[in-house]
Amino acid sequence: MSAARLAYNCVILLLAPLLILYYGGVCWLRGKYRASWAQRLGRLPASIAAAAADARHGGSRPIWIHAVSVGELEAITPLVVALGTRFPARTILLSTATETAQGLAARKRLTPHVFYFPLDLPVVAARFVRLLQPELIILTETELWPNLIAAAAKHRARLALVNARISDRSFRGYLRCRPLVAEMLGQFSVVAAQTELDAGRLRSLGAPAAVVTVTGNLKFDAIAVQFAQRAPGTTESSREALRLAPEDRLWVAGSTHPGEEELLLAAHRHVLAARPRVCLLLAPRHIERAPEVLRIAQGAGFAAVLRTRLRDADFSRSQQSGAVIVLDTIGELSQFYGAAEVAFIGGSLVAWGGHNPLEALVHGVPVLFGPYTRNFREIVRLVIRSGSGQETSAAALGQSLAVLFDDQAARCATGQRGRDLIRAHEGAALKSLALLVPLVDPGHG
Repeated sequence: MSAARLAYNCVILLLAPLLILYYGGVCWLRGKYRASWAQRLGRLPASIAAAAADARHGGSRPIWIHAVSVGELEAITPLVVALGTRFPARTILLSTATETAQGLAARKRLTPHVFYFPLDLPVVAARFVRLLQPELIILTETELWPNLIAAAAKHRARLALVNARISDRSFRGYLRCRPLVAEMLGQFSVVAAQTELDAGRLRSLGAPAAVVTVTGNLKFDAIAVQFAQRAPGTTESSREALRLAPEDRLWVAGSTHPGEEELLLAAHRHVLAARPRVCLLLAPRHIERAPEVLRIAQGAGFAAVLRTRLRDADFSRSQQSGAVIVLDTIGELSQFYGAAEVAFIGGSLVAWGGHNPLEALVHGVPVLFGPYTRNFREIVRLVIRSGSGQETSAAALGQSLAVLFDDQAARCATGQRGRDLIRAHEGAALKSLALLVPLVDPGHG
């Protein structure tokens, strides 16, 4: 064991009791993590162990793909599908770290073999790799786990990092422990980076230049696939679900964070001054905040209602003009972007770092966002350069919305440029697949 990994494990082992108390104490009482508790501590589900064993007995070791949460899982879906098509006889194992991602994986039915990613404790990580014996482990974005990577090397499992990105914050953190990061990156056979900036950062952290390739962002492929699979008449059904009259107009503020809703409501008031039939759908990033956001909207004097109470609440058409609807469901935001004339991408008026605008762009909806977009810097740069969206400030947001609402031709042209942008940047899944095929089947690279 290297000095760098020894130091890492000393820290991890010191923190392990706190982690166990956290997951097994407070979260157990709240019900969260209860279903995954045993798996996170190394108890591999019997069905997963059996699937891996059957694969080995059949002459091929499984492929293990890890997507930590919903965003990573959505992004990697086209690649998982492509791998399944390219290697139909291979067993594909899929792990996630969150319960919402587990639920999404089950709904997507990418593979029947889904489980929770283990804590990166030496014994736990080694046990998982020993039992699964994967041919290839595919990690996403910035998922670097020293003990898992060391166990993979010990058991002759190849490693690939796909859709790799290194944020400003992660880069600064990794530089502080560069020996450990370089040791990990040195074990990868493939590092597929989103951008040249990410590729350069990965090389500077110790990834061998020969294994680093820029393949683009898998999220462009994922969002295009989602749009292609949407049911006919989705826009009309979305407007009906929101109880919008034909003359009602809509803008959506998606993935909002504390401190933003008040600013968005002020912008909505500005729009309503001359456009009383405009409604606002507020979608907080964390659904548990929906009642709080409802109170904020009602406290600001708006007729406001939760999405789930639209049909059974006393919410008349006259009240709904200029209303604020607070989204309190999971999985509906994307379709409601399609019913909007303008979209605002949250987490960008406050110093959160923004969210992905592609989910709105694919519907041909112009997007606005604030100045804090470091989490999606490259996508935002492309959006601005293509003319499919624009940065604004809290003070100017109301006027920016008003201009778009009053110019249908500009709205349509801006929205079309967004769709063109997505089409122009598809292909990361196929590029990544081309790099992975030789790791699974060296004779057919």
